[in-house]
This record gives sequence, C-alpha cells and structure tokens, in this order.
Amino acid sequence: MRNYLLLLVFSFSAVPVLGQTSISETIITDRPTQSFAPYVIGKGVFQIESGLSYQSVESVKGFKLEQWALPNVLWRLGINQWLEVRVVTQPELQKQFVSDTLNNKTLGFADLQLGFKVNILNTENGKTQIGFLSHLIAPSGTGGISSENYGIINRLLFSNVLFEKLNLGYNLGYDYFGIGNGDIIYTVVFGSGISDKLSVYAEVYGGIYNIENFEGNLDFGFTYLMNRNIQLDYSYGFGLNEKMNYHSLGCSFRIAAK
Repeated sequence: MRNYLLLLVFSFSAVPVLGQTSISETIITDRPTQSFAPYVIGKGVFQIESGLSYQSVESVKGFKLEQWALPNVLWRLGINQWLEVRVVTQPELQKQFVSDTLNNKTLGFADLQLGFKVNILNTENGKTQIGFLSHLIAPSGTGGISSENYGIINRLLFSNVLFEKLNLGYNLGYDYFGIGNGDIIYTVVFGSGISDKLSVYAEVYGGIYNIENFEGNLDFGFTYLMNRNIQLDYSYGFGLNEKMNYHSLGCSFRIAAK
C-alpha cells in the first residue's frame, strides 16, 4: 500500500513523458465496457458515471451468487489535461444460493475504491492513445460483502482509431486483493458509431485468476448521447467457460468547468 501512495503522490507532480490530451466538448465515459479508455476528462471537469446492474455466477457445486449494484457510481474529477482522480462507490445486495435454496442475503456497501488515471500518449491526429489507471481498494464495506483486505487494480490502457467509425480498445492489467497470487486481466473491445448519438460495441474480457485459472467472457452493449453532457447505456455479458451473466443499465453526467 505504501508503494501505491508514493505512486499517487508522484503522479500529481510528474510531467507526462509523451504528448498531451485534447479535451473533448462531449462526454466520454469508462462505461459500459469492461475496458477503461486512456482518455482523461480534462481540467476542472466533474463526471458521474452510474449504473444499475445484476450479475449471476454459478459454480459446478450448485453454489450461486447473485449481485445487484444499487447503483455502482464512478466519480471522476479532472486535475489537468493528463490526470484525473477517481472514486468508486457501490451500495450492493448479495444473495447466495445452495442447490437453488437461498442461503444468505446481505444488503450493504462494497469496498471503497480510490484511484487515478493518467494519459501517457496522445498522438497528434488522436488516433492512438495510451494511459495508465490504478485504484486502491480499502476494506471499508459491509461484512459479508467486503473482501476485508486491501487490494489494488492496475491497468495499461490503449485505444486506436482503425477507420472513421471503428475503434479498437484494449487493456492489460494486474489485480491483487490481499490473498493468493493476484490476477492477470485482459480486455479487447471493438466499438462503432452508428450515428452521431448511437454507438455499439462487442468485447472479449477475462483473466488468469490466481495466475492459475483462465476465464473468458463476452459482452455487448450500446451508448446513446442525449446531449453533449448526458449519456445513457446498456450492456449484457455472459461467460464463455463459466456460468455467468449480467445486465447493466446506466446514466452518466458531465459538468464542465466554466
């Protein structure tokens, strides 16, 4: 944790090595995909990205976990053109089933996440961007929901404009939650603009969990731009080699500095 805090302090004083990020006049979010964009929201911009979601995960031994985010909220504040700070909060309902019988139900809060994102590279034409994101997870949640350990999420973030309306994004990361060997995480997403307001995507994501077990998942979704500061979204995902599925419905708001 000490190393994470030193990195966070350093990020506020460092000068980006490669390039600067141009500031968009339209909301750009990190949802609903599992991939984080390398884009930073801009100096003085405050952004709220929220979503209601349901996820079900079932094991081969008849154990099933259902989770409702009520909602998940990502709070983003732009410090300058290349750095933003981030907070994630999530009221949550969990239900645990054994052989289709409800075994336990918990309503409370997931662990608080505090972090930052930095844009490392933005080419002159804006077609390639690279960023880095890190979140510290504090064991602050409700008993039965909290992991009860400090954790850290780290991602290298990449995006490329392939054609006029086709974008490729991909992340590679390492997460550690206080036990085991940690997880290697990957995401690959293709997104396309159907119109000025409507965009769709398809994504493969997953990881090598505890550096032992490979999991792959697939999700689809869309975003709808109501205006330059408000965006709606929907996504659906399922497991390729596990019994998992989720639905998510979101709304995001951008408040630009005057």
